[in-house]
Amino acid sequence: MTDPASPAPLPARNRGRERMESVLHEAERMMIEEGYSGLTMRRLAERCGIALGNLQYYFPSKSALVAALADHICARHRQASETWPAQDAAPEAAFEALIRYVLDDIRKPEGSILYWEFWALAAHDDHAKAAMAELYRTELDLLSEAIARLTPALPETQIRHRAEIIVGMLEGSGLMIGPGRPHAETPGPLMEEIVAAALAVATRPA
Repeated sequence: MTDPASPAPLPARNRGRERMESVLHEAERMMIEEGYSGLTMRRLAERCGIALGNLQYYFPSKSALVAALADHICARHRQASETWPAQDAAPEAAFEALIRYVLDDIRKPEGSILYWEFWALAAHDDHAKAAMAELYRTELDLLSEAIARLTPALPETQIRHRAEIIVGMLEGSGLMIGPGRPHAETPGPLMEEIVAAALAVATRPA
C-alpha cells in the first residue's frame, strides 16, 4: 500500500521527469510567494495546467509534495557541491569562494525565504525536519573539508565545531542580507566582513 506521505518514484521517461520537475519548481515558487499556507494541491494543479488527479498520482497528499520538494532542494545543493568550481584552488581561496557561494545563495529567495518556510514546517513535519538536517549536513561537510585544508593539523572534532559556528554565522546573516532585509540592496561591505570573520574562525590557533 502506498504511503500517502510519500511521493511516487521519479518516472523513467524523460517527459514524466520533466513534468515532475516543473511541478516542483512551481511549488517552490508558491512557497516563496505565498508561504506554506498558500500552497494547495488544487491551486498548484491549476498553475501547472494539469488535472488535480494527475498531480495526485505523483503526490498523493500535500505532505508527499513537501517531502518531494525537500528532496528536490537537497538534490540541487548536492549537485552544486559536486561541481564546485573552486575545489582545486589554494586552500584560502577555496574557503573564501565557498563562503561567498553560500552568502550569494542566502541573498536569493530560494536560499532564504524558502528555508524560513521549511524551518517553520520542521517543528511539526518530519519530512521538512529531515530535509533541513540533510541540507545542513551537506553544508557542514563542505565547510569541514575546506577548514581541514586550511588547518590540516586540527583535530576532526574542532574542525566540525568551527564549521558549525560558521554555519550559524552564515545563517544569521540572512537576517541582514536576505530579500527585504536591511542590507539587501548593498550587501557588499557586510559580506566582506562576514567572509573575514569566517576565515578568522576557521584559522584561529587551536
